[in-house]
Amino acid sequence: MKTIINIIKKHKHLILSLIIFAIVFCILGVPFKCWWFNGGDDFHGLYLGYKTKTWNDLFNFFLNGHTNQGMGASNCLSIFERNTSFFSTFYRPLYCVYFAIQYWIFGTNAYYYLLTSVFFHSINTVILFNIFLWFTSLFPAFLIALLFTFHPQIAYRFGAIVNLHYYINVMLMLLSILFLKKYLDSKKLFYYFFSCMLFTLSLFTRESSIVLPAIIFLGLFLYPSPKNTLNLKKLFKHSITNVKISSGFWVILSVFFSLRLYLYPLASKLNTQNNSLFKLIKEKIPEFKVFIYDALHLSWLPWGHKTIRGIIVITLFILFIWLFIKNSKKIYIIYFIIATFLMLWPSYLGHYNPRYFYETHIFVLLTFIFLFKYHKENLLFLKKPFILGLIILNIFQITFAIENFSRRETKMKIMSKAIKKIINNPQLQKKSLCFLGYPSDGFGGHFAGLIWIFQDNPSIHAYFDTKTIIKQLDSNIVSPVGWKNMVSEYYKKNFVKITPIKNGFRFKSSNSKKVAFNLNEKNGCSMGKKIIHKTKNINGEKLTTDFTLIIDKKYIQEKIIFFTWDYEKQKFVIIR
Repeated sequence: MKTIINIIKKHKHLILSLIIFAIVFCILGVPFKCWWFNGGDDFHGLYLGYKTKTWNDLFNFFLNGHTNQGMGASNCLSIFERNTSFFSTFYRPLYCVYFAIQYWIFGTNAYYYLLTSVFFHSINTVILFNIFLWFTSLFPAFLIALLFTFHPQIAYRFGAIVNLHYYINVMLMLLSILFLKKYLDSKKLFYYFFSCMLFTLSLFTRESSIVLPAIIFLGLFLYPSPKNTLNLKKLFKHSITNVKISSGFWVILSVFFSLRLYLYPLASKLNTQNNSLFKLIKEKIPEFKVFIYDALHLSWLPWGHKTIRGIIVITLFILFIWLFIKNSKKIYIIYFIIATFLMLWPSYLGHYNPRYFYETHIFVLLTFIFLFKYHKENLLFLKKPFILGLIILNIFQITFAIENFSRRETKMKIMSKAIKKIINNPQLQKKSLCFLGYPSDGFGGHFAGLIWIFQDNPSIHAYFDTKTIIKQLDSNIVSPVGWKNMVSEYYKKNFVKITPIKNGFRFKSSNSKKVAFNLNEKNGCSMGKKIIHKTKNINGEKLTTDFTLIIDKKYIQEKIIFFTWDYEKQKFVIIR
């Protein structure tokens, strides 16, 4: 017995790491065996794997690694495919490779794709747990690692196969930093080599890691302890040393940019739209609010409730400012905040997406650890409430994740059953299909790739009209359920009537608060001319509630079978 106890004490970090891995894997992966693919991005990722037949195809992704290649329905070449340039291209060759390998192994069994994502998410949790142990004890490190694992956005978004590259990219960046630390501690060059190689893999997985060399360069001023920045001579000397240490990462980044520029040259005409700084900041304020809610783990709060949100956010910020003012590690806290905003750089060029938070969450949690851990005054009176708060928050987040995963799985079962019913119908095989008025929530902008995969015949046409997509205006992705936002359920009632007419269809919303159409959207796949009969201003946006779609003659002659979504029957039905 003593021997067993001694073994446990000696290897307690490893044992707890394995326990953490098992907890994450069992909660997020094991129960959801009916998982399926979600949205056009997932369907396209699956199609990328399906069309990759040989090892040469796999290696060719490094020359043609644009993630949106081949994207679009039969009637719509992808706008991304036509406009590939240095700034508009998502050059992520390993992203494509991951999908191909998964498809070769798993085929169309979505459950194994989910388990793959859970596996890498579990690995990231274990790595972070061991990093947190540098700054705090076992139990707090365990609880804070679980905060990363079961963040509310995980409940909403985790498990989409298209997001796998986020989880792999975080793992690669973390391992790169850990190997660099090993090099700094041991001065053994092979650790530096592995660190650089992992960074290279990260770049070819997702370009968000281009800021990692800057994060490393700044971090070197603080490792193993902060350098004297008041002495300009020493500061310059340390800067030169840091440049030398981080030079391998800068060289790799330069090669990556050069390759990207060679494969995807600059566009002949750049977007020169002039926006004032004030206007740009004003546009980013709502996105910044979403990020703040994510950073404070408040994403589960329903929309509205400005007073409650305001009280919580202001109270927490006052607490953090108080903790910062009398903190012995201010420079580290500032560094982690800078690193957080560096990792958010894609949001500055486009729009903040909660998926981006996964890559920044690491630095947010380190900021919180340093705020509480290194306060100059004795905060022992806060220790028990702090631990108790972490326990309660983790229990809530785990319960929240399980409940939302179950809701998402239910919706996926409906989608899966609806698609398979069409594909397995012998009367519909080898015939061109067109889908109008289907839900954007679940099916996304298009799912041509999915039809081609299941029919195993890409030569058969699969048509869509994205401007006829049904968006649930009051509950498309999440909706308030009591005192929290939950993944929304599909409507159980049809709020749009589609009437066949000569050479087309009439679309009419029976409830403009539930369903409307955005015919002003610039991009998309169209099956013909739209004649607008009625529009309405909904939430400050001009949307269409009554219009006619005149199908182009070339499609009429093809004798296409037209489908729409029936909410009440929870399946696709033939309308012509």
